Amino acid sequence: MRLKFILVSLTLWFASSLKAGDSITFRNVIKGHLAQVETFAISDDGTTLVSGGWDNAVRIYQIDSMGNWEYVRDFKRHFGAITTLTVSPDNKYFVSGSKDNTFNLVELATGNIVFTGRDQNRPVTDVFFTNDGKYLFTSSEDGFIFIYKLDDMLFAVSKPIKVSIGRPVYDIALSMRKGKIFVCPKGNELLEINTKGKVVRQYAAHSAQVNSMDISPDKSMIATSGDDKSVFLWNTKTGDTIRSLTGHDWKVNHVSFSPDGRFLLSSGNKGKVVVWSMDSMKMVHEFTPIGNNARKALFTSNMKELIVATLQKGPLYGLSVYNSAFAFLPKEEKVDKKNVKTSRTKKGK
Repeated sequence: MRLKFILVSLTLWFASSLKAGDSITFRNVIKGHLAQVETFAISDDGTTLVSGGWDNAVRIYQIDSMGNWEYVRDFKRHFGAITTLTVSPDNKYFVSGSKDNTFNLVELATGNIVFTGRDQNRPVTDVFFTNDGKYLFTSSEDGFIFIYKLDDMLFAVSKPIKVSIGRPVYDIALSMRKGKIFVCPKGNELLEINTKGKVVRQYAAHSAQVNSMDISPDKSMIATSGDDKSVFLWNTKTGDTIRSLTGHDWKVNHVSFSPDGRFLLSSGNKGKVVVWSMDSMKMVHEFTPIGNNARKALFTSNMKELIVATLQKGPLYGLSVYNSAFAFLPKEEKVDKKNVKTSRTKKGK
């Protein structure tokens, strides 16, 4: 009864704190973890959610017929907090990285471990699949990036490509330029490197540690966030700074573009989450979720929900879910007029 009372009170508090016309409203907390939640990932098709926390556990959820996240199972095979998660493009596997210096490739349908990576000797900080699902990239505080072939891992073979950065790495992404990788190492810059570890471009504007980065869906911009309370936008073709976005009170932990590229989410210490318009380059919404440290915020693929991981304390360990009015807007694409009799447009990603 007490927990129910707390949830009802929180719901009323959030409703009363939102201004008229605001586009994000508190919905519920996805509970279940026994300690603070550090990270989560959503599958590309929007049907699966995996969350990881300081209880060393991964919890798996799938969307039900009513649009709610239904608990499926736990995965408890790590000996340290879960630091990073990703779901494969075909929705067959998830990968969990941990402070125990390992990552696990796991079947979503069964929860069985397919492969355990033990090549890194410090906490794993990031994991992601290439868009075709053939390769897995991992990074660590040991200063190395490893690139694994999925086919090798499926046959329990470990022979990754090893890329040395020379300092702790906190976030990575595949560059749109062939053979290049974006890296957030220890320091106040974003680097673009080749697979030999050589720096080919430096993005330097932050005055403190860069914590996170994301690439816009159309590949035209990169967003970075840092301990200097700021978010920077960069031109991917020239490497020039487009704009500095300010509005956070403390460190900005994570940035993420919306699936349609029209908005940017930034989340930081003291709990604040900000929604920025990429058209106006201005803040269009801000709110403080449950907890005092927003670790990560993501829109779902249809953008009807916004999910936030915060370091809130029990009994509400979990993810905060919000209803969002920032609906996904498909990009209009020109139709080849040579093959149609009338001029029109069609909708598509």
